[in-house]
Amino acid sequence: MRVCRPGGRVLATEFFWRRPPTAEARRIFLGEVCPGLHFDSVEDWVAIYRDAGLADVRTTTGPFDMMTPRGFLHDEGVRGCVRFMGRALTRSTYLRRLAWLMPRMARAVPYLGYIVVCGRARSAGRQARS
Repeated sequence: MRVCRPGGRVLATEFFWRRPPTAEARRIFLGEVCPGLHFDSVEDWVAIYRDAGLADVRTTTGPFDMMTPRGFLHDEGVRGCVRFMGRALTRSTYLRRLAWLMPRMARAVPYLGYIVVCGRARSAGRQARS
């Protein structure tokens, strides 16, 4: 919001819990995969963006399935998946990172969703204080 001119548009994507996660899924996702991220619901994200100065807030939500094989294939296509795997195989550090990440994401994905937040930056005189 600080770099958007008054009246400018903001479009952002975030995670949210589509349903309450298990304690293990919450701990793994927020403690290991995305440490420091704090969120719970769509309403939480809307409040954060409104408090930051976004007006006319609209959202779209859906399941976060990009980290599933089917979702990744749908998002990237066959060529993109082949390119990704080709890059992943070029360095052992990439493979180790994927081997670490994928089982952790598998625990959280059933509970995760995505939210797209869209709105307009308020004029300077109407900015909310944080």
